[in-house]
Amino acid sequence: LCYIFFFQAEDGIRDAQESRGLGDVYKRQDWSNSPRSSSEENEQIQRYACFIAASLILLVLRGLTLAEISTNASRGIHGRLLESVVRATMGFFDSTQTGRIMNRFSRDMDYIDLQVRMTLFITLTAFFQLLLAIATISVATKGYALAVIAPLVCIYQWVNTYFRGTSTELQRLESISRSPIFSLFSETLAGFGTIRAYQCADRFGERLERLVDVNTLSMMTFRSATSWLSMRLEVVAATISCSIIVFAIYNDGVLQPSMIGLALAYSLEMTNFLKLTTQMSAELESRMTSVERVYNYVDTVPQEPP
Repeated sequence: LCYIFFFQAEDGIRDAQESRGLGDVYKRQDWSNSPRSSSEENEQIQRYACFIAASLILLVLRGLTLAEISTNASRGIHGRLLESVVRATMGFFDSTQTGRIMNRFSRDMDYIDLQVRMTLFITLTAFFQLLLAIATISVATKGYALAVIAPLVCIYQWVNTYFRGTSTELQRLESISRSPIFSLFSETLAGFGTIRAYQCADRFGERLERLVDVNTLSMMTFRSATSWLSMRLEVVAATISCSIIVFAIYNDGVLQPSMIGLALAYSLEMTNFLKLTTQMSAELESRMTSVERVYNYVDTVPQEPP
């Protein structure tokens, strides 16, 4: 709980310092364009400090609630998996490799305990940051940016759908290719004396290297797909920034310089928002394959009669 508290406190302070939100658009413009007395400036600072404190408290409560819900869920999933495997028939253990069972209790449960929770948290945060950035740019440009953002949303949706499908299948291949590594490692430890007696260590080492190469190939393909996504999302964000600059040049005097600068600042961050939202949503979907694999054992493993 202390770790979660400090993590959420740091996240809240960082978000408060960045000051993302529609209210910040008018607040920055008002502070930069209107002269104020010392007492009015102090009042504004106090209001801003109250806003930071409220955001910090809400972020901490959100983190604690998410941690409690995810911990209870992972505890329940692990209990059902353990009960299903303990009560399984002997035929299941004879026909199933030990590495597959170890993979369910090690890597898949690790993803459920840690990765799914953190990925869900980051996905929700990135999604709402993206919405706030689009709304801020639209308000700062008096709605002009919507004419450019609307068609780009269709392009982004196509890229997102294409990448998510590919990413999920690549993650599934990576998980499937990992199980033989665990199986070979268990078999090697069980028959280590026999392997040394027949001088087959080199053969088992070469076999392990081939399995690791297959697993690494799936991971490297996933990294290549991530680079493919980054390049296209950068083009989308650059198009938004370019359109804002063109509008500011050919419509001099329509927008105040402070609003143009604010719109450009958020448009330059659109790349990170788009990339993080897409990658985290795809990773969340791929991490849910671990839940699917665990529930496959929970629902389909034959049970001994009570």
